[in-house]
Amino acid sequence: MTLKQAISSLFALLLLLNLPVADAFGQRGRANVLYSDRPMPIRLGIEVGTTLPMFQNAEPTMFIVKYPYSAGPDTAHFRFADGFNMLFGTHIGVAADFALTEDWSLLTKLNYNERRGNWNETTQLPFDDGSEAGATAPLTTDYTLTLRYITFEAFGKHSFESLGGLYLAGGPAFNFQIFNHYDIRQTLGGPEDLSFVDFETGMATGVKDYRVGYEYEDEMSTFLFELKALLGYPIPIGYRWTLNPEVTIAFPLTQIFTSSTRDTYRLQGYDGTPNPVTLAGILALRYEL
Repeated sequence: MTLKQAISSLFALLLLLNLPVADAFGQRGRANVLYSDRPMPIRLGIEVGTTLPMFQNAEPTMFIVKYPYSAGPDTAHFRFADGFNMLFGTHIGVAADFALTEDWSLLTKLNYNERRGNWNETTQLPFDDGSEAGATAPLTTDYTLTLRYITFEAFGKHSFESLGGLYLAGGPAFNFQIFNHYDIRQTLGGPEDLSFVDFETGMATGVKDYRVGYEYEDEMSTFLFELKALLGYPIPIGYRWTLNPEVTIAFPLTQIFTSSTRDTYRLQGYDGTPNPVTLAGILALRYEL
């Protein structure tokens, strides 16, 4: 048997055994996933949406506010036994989705978002009408809190190809407060000559309805840490483009008020301070590189 015949016989034997011929001679027969010519995709995009905070410890609660009819102005504790309303806020951001496997990816986001809530209360305020029994007048208080954050989020994301690419994700969110503001409106009912009193002079101001707005200085924490869950679905709208409706829910692990403010709440008889569990509806536009 010649050398050529021997090599031909070896090739025939390898084929019968269903072995890759190139592998038998120490060469790579098919590409390893780690060295694939097709890299895992990266998807970049922008997103807009709205937030809807559900404040914990919202009813009953109180807020420390600056009262306008006094020197300073001084601070007061406005109490709200009920009447909490959720308010929508704005969400605007960018995102990068780094594929790790066919099903798993790392989804990162940087966004601006708002958390807003409203409290209102109507109480009966006693006043001296000259009679022995006295009288009361309705006092309506309306308080709106607005918080604005810059947030970085990192999600572990899993896609379900059998469900059309629907994906679930979860991870931490790091929120840095850039703005806080509260607006107050108080309206006093009763007789026309009944009005708010200046705390410093004790004289009537002639004012029955007022609006003021202030920022908290030392009462608010500048950092909020949350754990978030996300549900989304990709809708192809063109070559490499998808439109992704998403819903998130964020659970706070820290407080929006400082420890000294929470101590003040406890002294006033409240076990906890308002803290937002936040829903968000997002519409994301992404492009696959």
